[in-house]
Amino acid sequence: MTVHSRPQHIPQKHSSRSQFTKTYKPNKPLYTNLRYIPCSQINLHRSANPTAQFYYNIELNDDTPFINFVQEPYCHKGKPTYLPGNGKTFYYQSNNQTNPRATLTISNNIADQFFFQTQFSDLDTATCSIELPNAKLYISSIYMDITQPLPSKFINLAEHCLTHKYGLIIGTDTNSRHT
Repeated sequence: MTVHSRPQHIPQKHSSRSQFTKTYKPNKPLYTNLRYIPCSQINLHRSANPTAQFYYNIELNDDTPFINFVQEPYCHKGKPTYLPGNGKTFYYQSNNQTNPRATLTISNNIADQFFFQTQFSDLDTATCSIELPNAKLYISSIYMDITQPLPSKFINLAEHCLTHKYGLIIGTDTNSRHT
């Protein structure tokens, strides 16, 4: 599966006939219908207006599958607000209502194929995985604080993916300090 940062239509050829299809049929598995998933990454700086506008724009999306890697969304009592109805948002919830600084929003038409990975998630890291026909893929939204070393959950996830040869896609807002 190839992931592009901007939407492009790539017709998929059926193996049994030479016709091309342009429609996404959500009743079939993700990997048989898509050759890419549009992705975006944004840091909303804990601000209400940018968070509301960003998720409003997501609401205007048609039925195209998408994945959004969001850092520092606006939160109230430990929960992100203004979440879109056409996507499922994954994030780590703490017991003391501390705001998460990383979330993943995945469109409803593919979200049920992703599984939240609590062992690789915390307030600064939101990680999901999906089983593809020949591989397992992890996606992770990570907030990297400039005053802190690399997040331990990120290091554990990277080592896990390297050890087991799993795919890994990361959406993050980083600084040169983290290279």
